Amino acid sequence: MKTIVLFFNGSPAEDINIFLSVISSIKETNHPSTSWNIVASRPILNRIERIKGIGYIDYDHFIRSRFPHVFHCSSLLKGVDEKKKVEIVTGFLLGRIGGKIAPSISKISITTKKVDLVLEGVCDPCDGYGASTHSLIKEYIKTRKGIGFFPRFYGESSSLIDPAVKASIVDNPISSSYLIYLALYDNLLNNIVSNNGILKGPNRSQNSKKILMTMFESNKLPSTWAKRAKAFDKIIVPCSFCEEIFKESINVPVFRIPLGIDIDLFSFVDRVPSVMRPFRFLILYANHPLFDDRKNALLGVKAFIELFANNKDVELIVKLSGDPGGDLSKNWPSNIRIINDRSTTQEVVNLYRECDALLFPSKGEGYGLPPREAMATGMPVIITNYSGLTDIASPDKTFPIEIDGLSPANYVPWIYEQHNNGSSFIGNWASVDYESLLSQMRYVYLNQDKAFDIGRKGAEYIRKNESISKTAQLIYDACI
Repeated sequence: MKTIVLFFNGSPAEDINIFLSVISSIKETNHPSTSWNIVASRPILNRIERIKGIGYIDYDHFIRSRFPHVFHCSSLLKGVDEKKKVEIVTGFLLGRIGGKIAPSISKISITTKKVDLVLEGVCDPCDGYGASTHSLIKEYIKTRKGIGFFPRFYGESSSLIDPAVKASIVDNPISSSYLIYLALYDNLLNNIVSNNGILKGPNRSQNSKKILMTMFESNKLPSTWAKRAKAFDKIIVPCSFCEEIFKESINVPVFRIPLGIDIDLFSFVDRVPSVMRPFRFLILYANHPLFDDRKNALLGVKAFIELFANNKDVELIVKLSGDPGGDLSKNWPSNIRIINDRSTTQEVVNLYRECDALLFPSKGEGYGLPPREAMATGMPVIITNYSGLTDIASPDKTFPIEIDGLSPANYVPWIYEQHNNGSSFIGNWASVDYESLLSQMRYVYLNQDKAFDIGRKGAEYIRKNESISKTAQLIYDACI
C-alpha cells in the first residue's frame, strides 16, 4: 500500500476540508489501496472534518524521515478562486498517485489541435524539472509552430503556469497527428514506464518518435532503468556525468544537452562589494528539507557558523521549500535567516540579485539548476566538483569544492523500492571535503572583487553555452 502524507502549515481548516472531500471521492472511485494522512497543527486538526480511513498527525509529533511520500500543500490554494479549488486539488492529488489527470486548472479551452512535437512533463513552474519544462515550452512557443504540452502531473504551483503554456496544452495527444513525443522527467517513473519497457497510458502515439530527457545523481543507475529505457528511441541527459553513466547501462542512443537557463529572466547583475549591507551567502534548494542528505545544506550551514557566526558583516540566507528541520535550526546564530516557502521564479530571481555568493555543497546532482541560474546573474558560486556540476566546476568560472572520495548514495526508501528491485545500494555520490569548502567560502568573502570577476566569467559561459534558446534548438535537432 502506498502511503501519502499531505503536510499543511498555516492552511485554513476550510481548505483542508476540500482536500478531505476529494480524497474521499478518490478512495471510492480510483485508488482505495492508497493510505492518506494529514499533518497539521493541533488546533487545525480539531476544526477539520474527520473521515474514516484517513490518518491525522499532529504537526509537533510528525517525524518526516518515517514517510517517503510527503507533499507540502500549504501554498497550493493561496489566492485561488473558491470555484476552482476543488478542481486544483483533484488534479494535484491524482497526480500524486498516477491517476487520470483532471481537466485544466483554469478551465482553459483544451484542444486536440495538430502538433508536430508533444512534450509531456510535470506541470509546476516552481519545481526544478517542472520549471525547465515550463521554460522549454515557452521557448518553443516563441520560435516554432506545432508545439503541444501534455501535463502528466500538476504540481503544487500549477496556478502559476504561464498563459501561453496553458494555451499549448493538448488533451489526449494520441488523437493529435504528431511526429515526436518528448518526455521530461527527473527519473524513469514506474507509473509512466513499466519494468518491461512499455509506455503506460493512452496518451503516447505508437507512430511517433519517443524521446526521454532525464538524469540521475549517483554513479550507478537503478537496476530497472535499463529495461524501462527500451520504451524510448533516444535519451537526452543534461551533463557529461549522466552521459557516461547512462551509456554504461542503457542500450539506447544517449545525447548530452543542458537543461538550459532562461537568460532573459535570470538577467546579469554587475556586482560590486557593498558598504551598505552585509555580504550575503545563499543556500537554495527546491522541494528538499533542510536535512536532505544529498543536497547537504547542513554542511554549508556548519561551515558558515564556523567562519562567520554572529559576524554582523556577513549573512547566510537558507532558502527551502520543505521541512525546515525544527530543532536543527533553533540555536543558529542571528546572522542566519531561513526562508521556507514555494517561491515563484521571479522571487527566486530577486533572491539571486539580492545575494552575493551561492553555497552549493551537494553530494550529487543530475544537472545542478540553481548554480547555473545564479551564474547567469553573475553570482559567484561555490559548488562541489562532482556529478552534474563537473561541467562548470573549473576555477576560471566557479569556486569548486574538492571531494574526499565517494560514499554510498543515501536515497529515501521509495527510490530503491520502486526502481532498484528493493536493493538499497544505488551507486555512490561525493563525500565533500569540509576544509576545501571552508577555504573557498573564506576566499570569496575576503576577495570580493576577484570573486565577482569570476562571477562575470561564469555568467559569460552560461549565457553563451547553456541558454534555453540554444537548448531548445539542440533538443529539436536531436528529436528529428
